[in-house]
Amino acid sequence: MILDRYLLVAAARPLFLSVCVAIMLLLLERMLRLFDIVINEQGPAVVVWQMLANLVPHYLALALPLGTILGVLIAFRTLSQSGELDAVSAAGVSAGRLLRPLLVFVATLAVFEIALTGFLQPYARYQFRDLVFDLTNGAFGLKLPEGEFLALTDTTTVRFDSVDPATQQAFNIFVETKKPNGRHTITTAPSGYIYTSENLSQVRIRLNGAEQVFVEDDRKAVQTLESASHDITIELPQPEMFRMRGAKHDEKTLPELWSLLQSPDKIDRILYHEYSASFHRRLIYSATFLLLPFLGFAAGASAPREKSTWKPIAGVAVLIGYYELLDEWGRRAAETGALSPYVSMWGLYVVLAVLSLSLFFFSPRVSPVWAQKITQRIFPKTK
Repeated sequence: MILDRYLLVAAARPLFLSVCVAIMLLLLERMLRLFDIVINEQGPAVVVWQMLANLVPHYLALALPLGTILGVLIAFRTLSQSGELDAVSAAGVSAGRLLRPLLVFVATLAVFEIALTGFLQPYARYQFRDLVFDLTNGAFGLKLPEGEFLALTDTTTVRFDSVDPATQQAFNIFVETKKPNGRHTITTAPSGYIYTSENLSQVRIRLNGAEQVFVEDDRKAVQTLESASHDITIELPQPEMFRMRGAKHDEKTLPELWSLLQSPDKIDRILYHEYSASFHRRLIYSATFLLLPFLGFAAGASAPREKSTWKPIAGVAVLIGYYELLDEWGRRAAETGALSPYVSMWGLYVVLAVLSLSLFFFSPRVSPVWAQKITQRIFPKTK
């Protein structure tokens, strides 16, 4: 029990640190691009944090496998370099016994991964796209381009030379409103403030030093009016609503995908392949965790007095290459229908499984014991 806790702590620390660092780096890179989008669309800064929060499940699912392999690898390499692994092996503890607590740990991570990719991610992806749609369609605020005529409604056109986004103060304001009887009202002012209601149903422009010209349909000025302060209230059309969740395969949960795959006649053939690839990809991402302790042990547990560092690098490279092939080739081949997901995707999983188990069983820390057992079975001792 003490040994189990020691191994779990030794693996959990680098796992937690590597996952945190990976997520922070990925979010930082994405945050800069999101701020550019929000600034260009004149949206509130709080939208960026909402978008980043919806990206966390996606990046967490990507960082967890890498963090797991690093945690197991670093734990066994530390034990090897410090001589603790030699002492444990001399006490009769086998490599399989050492992996037992880690297998339970990664099985828990596999369940968490399936919950993450199969249930939480679809909703987070949909919310992220909903926020992008609302941002680009003005649901978070009125987008006011400077120096351009903007038709707020069918009857109201405005223009501002400049707008302070912090205070919403506008300069050199032009407002033209049209009446059903053909009468126009043109209002100008050197400055003013713009206010919008919380649900964006109205926009109110408070003009300082306003001048109004009322024009009949024949374009002849009939009246001019000047005022120190004048308010114009404009009723805005409601922003367009975003589509329902599920239009894309990555917005559907695992039960929803399974239900659709059981009724292939209800969906298009191309969508069927996309749904099938997405379904198998999530299962494979979860099942891969069960192989990581074997690959991490083979890459991290070095032979006595071995100081080479190529094995840890090779172990991480194998995992990264596996995920690249799975996403860039296996999933794409399954989505297009060129290959069955059992061939293009699960085939890669079988290759990784054979490679990981082979590296584990033929590791210098394991193979002598297994070789002895195999020899005894082939050539049993005679009395």
